[in-house]
Parts: sequence; structure tokens; C-alpha cells
Amino acid sequence: MSTTSSATFLWHDYETWGVSPQKDQPSQFAAIRTDQDLNEVGKPINIMCRISNDYLPHPQAALVTKLTPQHTLRDGMTEADFAAKVHQAM
Repeated sequence: MSTTSSATFLWHDYETWGVSPQKDQPSQFAAIRTDQDLNEVGKPINIMCRISNDYLPHPQAALVTKLTPQHTLRDGMTEADFAAKVHQAM
């Protein structure tokens, strides 16, 4: 009798518009899921969060992530939708 496990790992990276991830607004969440042997399972996840109109990003954050406010305004989603998508990915 063989047993199969469906346990997976989610390897993720979370980017913000500032230098303090605990305090700053999110800009991007990216992840891949693997099985226990580290074989990729499913498609990679890349979710962008639209920057708020009343938020000024830290220049260093934009240099590190290579994301611009214009990029997320074009391709991102609202923070509420972003949070729901991240939660769903978990």
C-alpha cells in the first residue's frame, strides 16, 4: 500500500513601496508552489497592487523592485483585491 502526500510549499516574495514591509503599502506578491521534492506545482503567481493616489513611494523601493507607480496603476489591482488574491494563493 502506498501513501501519497499532497503537502506543498509556497515560496513567496512580498514587495512594498517603502523600506519597512511592516508599515508600508504592498506593491507586489510573487510565488511558486512546489511539492515536497521541490518540483514546481502549478503556475507561478505574480500579483501587483495598484499604488494609492495619496501615497508617495520611497525611491529606494522603486530602484530595488524595478516597479514604478505607473506600472502598477496600469497592471495592478486594488489593495482589497490584492489581499484577497494573496490569501487565495496561500
